[in-house]
Amino acid sequence: MKKGHTLLEMMIACSVASICALGILALVKAGVRYLLVTEAKTTLQKDAILAMRRLSDEFSETNDASFNIGNSTNGSVNRGVVFANPRDPVSGEVSYDPAGRMYWPKLVCYFVKVESNVQCIARNVTLLPIPKAFPPPVDLLDTYLGNTSSTPSKIVARNVALFELTNDASIMALDLKMELPSNYGRKYGFQVKTQIFIRN
Repeated sequence: MKKGHTLLEMMIACSVASICALGILALVKAGVRYLLVTEAKTTLQKDAILAMRRLSDEFSETNDASFNIGNSTNGSVNRGVVFANPRDPVSGEVSYDPAGRMYWPKLVCYFVKVESNVQCIARNVTLLPIPKAFPPPVDLLDTYLGNTSSTPSKIVARNVALFELTNDASIMALDLKMELPSNYGRKYGFQVKTQIFIRN
């Protein structure tokens, strides 16, 4: 004679199975959340490091008398910096005149820009009509950004919470903070600070 399961046994078995399923679901959700957080942090770190490297490389090649920082302390409505750069816009090489003086063929600008409701750092370039044999003086950032002859801007970094520059003689301090909101009501950030020695 076969014995069947009682209703109480079936209820206990279903309860145990439900508890196990809920535990597995909680583990899966925690794993997905950890993966998303790690991916967000990795993306921010990569973007910040790449942006910092590019900014540092170009800032170090300018001249301390040939850049202008824009921020609220000097009355600028824009945040960023404009400076002269000695590299050829096509070849990327540095050239010299017969007297051995470095040519300065372009002005470069990095500035804060909002695109698709995301704060970014953008870069654009203005070619000088005649390359200068000495580092040329530059206009204020606001004036530069109002110049229609500059090339279209390219985004260097997204999700920028802070982009601050200060200078003291031939040393420029750069403070860059990236911040990204998650789907869980938290923000993940990555901040890099460095000092750049202007050498030309």
